[in-house]
Amino acid sequence: MATPSDSIHADLSQHEWEHRLLIVLAPEANHETLPRQRDVLARHVDGFAERKLRIYTVTGRDAGRFQKEPGGDGMPLTEGSARELRDRFDVAPDAFAVILLGLDGTEKRRETDPLSVDDLFRTIDAMPLRRAEMQREDGG
Repeated sequence: MATPSDSIHADLSQHEWEHRLLIVLAPEANHETLPRQRDVLARHVDGFAERKLRIYTVTGRDAGRFQKEPGGDGMPLTEGSARELRDRFDVAPDAFAVILLGLDGTEKRRETDPLSVDDLFRTIDAMPLRRAEMQREDGG
């Protein structure tokens, strides 16, 4: 378990208008769905960066990590932060969930099975702010 000195508090408000967030909650670190979800995400680092997407993962009741990109080591969350995320999104300790938050901090999608990157990116790319970002990137 991480010590308080190397753990961070999950303040989701610090990401508003800067990052989209993917919140992954699993009953335990070795739950069958968590490695599957991680593997799917880890192959798409560039797509995550392009979409300003960050990841919070909560395992069990009080463990978690924050990652700037999939597949990275990330930073451990405080036990209190992990519990707060599970409580905030009302996900039971024995449940798996993947929750997407938009730039505005509101929930845009929730799944109870691993989410494919195609579905994730399609959801994000259909959002008005993302569409505006893509138009700016294309020079138009």
